[in-house]
Amino acid sequence: MKKVLIVPGVLVVILTIIYFVRPAKQTELAIERTPTVNEFPNMMLTLSDGARQNAKSLEGKSILILYFPDCDHCQREALEISNRLKAFENYDLWFLTTDPFSKMDKFATDYKLSNQPNVFFAQITFEDVAAQFGGVATPSVYIYSESKKLKKA
Repeated sequence: MKKVLIVPGVLVVILTIIYFVRPAKQTELAIERTPTVNEFPNMMLTLSDGARQNAKSLEGKSILILYFPDCDHCQREALEISNRLKAFENYDLWFLTTDPFSKMDKFATDYKLSNQPNVFFAQITFEDVAAQFGGVATPSVYIYSESKKLKKA
């Protein structure tokens, strides 16, 4: 009689352990990557003065740079761009971050990118980045033509 009760009891314990230890479904954990659309992304850009504009309304040739001010790779990229600003004179450079304005403004000043006629800094949301680009490494650079088409990412 005891053996009859022990076998189902052990089975219940094993099934309970398997249920709680098994990995969660990958689709629940990972942000699904949305393919980059071949045009300016539909997301709001908030400048440090509070002005807002949709990236879709940008005109001319533009380069969107998604970055974090504390990111070492982003800092090195900003330094390289700063040292070669003349090479970007035909483009508007948009540095986009989810970090606070204070960090964004300090980054612009530290890398001598503030007060440049073709360099802009704006805040974006994680939701917009995920919806428009999916998961991205930083820095991520997107080069758009005058006709608003993605030339290179």
